[in-house]
Amino acid sequence: MGVQEAPVVGNAPNRAPLDLDADISSLKSRIRSLSNRRATLSSTILTSHTDSAVLSHAPTPVKTHAVAAQKHSVSNLHRLCAGCTTFLVHDPDPCAVDNGRVFGVRIEVFTDGKHARIPPSSTRMISPLTIKGYAGKYLAPYYLLLNRPSQSSSSLRIHRHTIPPCIPLPALAAQYLPQPSQSSVDPVTAAKRNTRPQKLTHLVRALRRELVSYHCRFDGVSKLREQLGLAPIIGKDGKRRQRVLGSYGVKDVATTDAEALGVRIDWKDGRVARMRMTKNGDVTKAVVMGNEGRERAFERALLGRLEKLGERLRDLHEAYGG
Repeated sequence: MGVQEAPVVGNAPNRAPLDLDADISSLKSRIRSLSNRRATLSSTILTSHTDSAVLSHAPTPVKTHAVAAQKHSVSNLHRLCAGCTTFLVHDPDPCAVDNGRVFGVRIEVFTDGKHARIPPSSTRMISPLTIKGYAGKYLAPYYLLLNRPSQSSSSLRIHRHTIPPCIPLPALAAQYLPQPSQSSVDPVTAAKRNTRPQKLTHLVRALRRELVSYHCRFDGVSKLREQLGLAPIIGKDGKRRQRVLGSYGVKDVATTDAEALGVRIDWKDGRVARMRMTKNGDVTKAVVMGNEGRERAFERALLGRLEKLGERLRDLHEAYGG
């Protein structure tokens, strides 16, 4: 009798590679999860005060890792509490001035993830108006790199930066970081002739204020859109869809410039409002055009703090409809 071949069941040979790929993907995900957990536990143990006595008797490699982990923890604490931290880096360019020494400033800005919106020409937003009970996350820091024109000079100048173009960094630098006069060839003599001292601390403080208010305005407009029911809807397919009509007859709310100082509001009845804000979020100017010309009552009602604009729009809707 001949040996009978085993029957082939369905598409088993085709299903086997798919099952194997799924198992490999699951194992890779598990490895990543365990690796992250191991890193978290290692960092917790190395920086724990209760384990410091045990680590003092540990081998040298463990002590080295413990010291590095503690330094990293202190650095994170400074970045969390201070908002602005400094560091030193070296410019690898062989022709760099001052032997490549660069002084860096790191500026932290955080945002409410629920209302976050990516501003133009940026990857970052905070609203100090809702700081009570605030739950946000830090975004990519901004960097300001400075160097000296020469080794004999004591003045600093901006070397590189990641500040958005709409932030008036050149004006702030001219005010707080004036450069020595170029009339003299000797930089030391030129520095002495410069009667205005450089104030790096004032520059960083003013620059961070500009960045925070910049993100605050975008955050305020995003929150206003959510209050009016204009936040995008995420469908079952995962795609974001824009709502057609929000509350109080408002069709759309959007910023009109890169600095988020201008805001436009469109109503379903054809009214259009153009508003101008200060850097601190105060609406100081407003023009509302309707079918019969300017709407003075609307213009007066829109003035005030940005975070209260939703309430004022509700009052307008109750008083005038639309």
